Amino acid sequence: MSSLKVYRKITIALLRLLPALPSKTAGGAPRPGGLRALAMAWSYRMAEGTQHFRGQIYRAMYLLGFTPWDRESANPWLARAVTGDSALRPGRALELGCGTGTNSIYLAGLGWDVTAVDLVPEAIAKARAKAVAAGCSPRFVRSDVTRLPSAGLEGPYDLLLDVGCFHAIPVARREAYVRSVSQVAAPGATMMLTGQFARTATQPGKAGVTVDEVKQRFEGWDLVRAEQMPTASLPDGRRDRAAEWFDIWHYELRRQGELS
Repeated sequence: MSSLKVYRKITIALLRLLPALPSKTAGGAPRPGGLRALAMAWSYRMAEGTQHFRGQIYRAMYLLGFTPWDRESANPWLARAVTGDSALRPGRALELGCGTGTNSIYLAGLGWDVTAVDLVPEAIAKARAKAVAAGCSPRFVRSDVTRLPSAGLEGPYDLLLDVGCFHAIPVARREAYVRSVSQVAAPGATMMLTGQFARTATQPGKAGVTVDEVKQRFEGWDLVRAEQMPTASLPDGRRDRAAEWFDIWHYELRRQGELS
């Protein structure tokens, strides 16, 4: 049996186990235990292997009910950028790896014309149902983010949002990702990218994305801001093991060229 098949079996076994483990405290707060953090790191690393395996991994996670990235409220960094006195003016937005659509639904509620893509059909189905319940109509499309123009997503988009998609793209496809999003971004467009990487102290084989990689790969874009997301201790005083495994960063990039 090949090493890839062995890794695949281990990954699926971990994912089958995780839904049975408690994920929240008695008060409803997230409880990222050590095994959950280990499985998240392993899954992200395996998803980097090939684009086909990435699709299999994420579909299995949705089918088994293990979607630790899913949130009921919009990303706070995004909310800060699109509200207040210095908010981005509503225009056309594209969310990359939208999951169940929380951020896209939020943007649509603020007047943005939103298109959102994800590779997993189960995620798209849930996103569409949530949008109907919320009374808004983002366009949800099942697509590979490394091939956006071929899916008819030609833009131009004023805002591109990626909360945890790029860091799970196989390394061999990351140049295609950058090329794809650059082709659909308007001149002067803003890209908000949230990415994480496993700390080398606990996982020598780095998974995810670093600040240096963002600077190197995103040709034609200016890195406006990079900031590490602060981690808060858990309400019951236990260690946040997920924070021990991952460094999470927010990047704001600006597409070179004059605003239209």
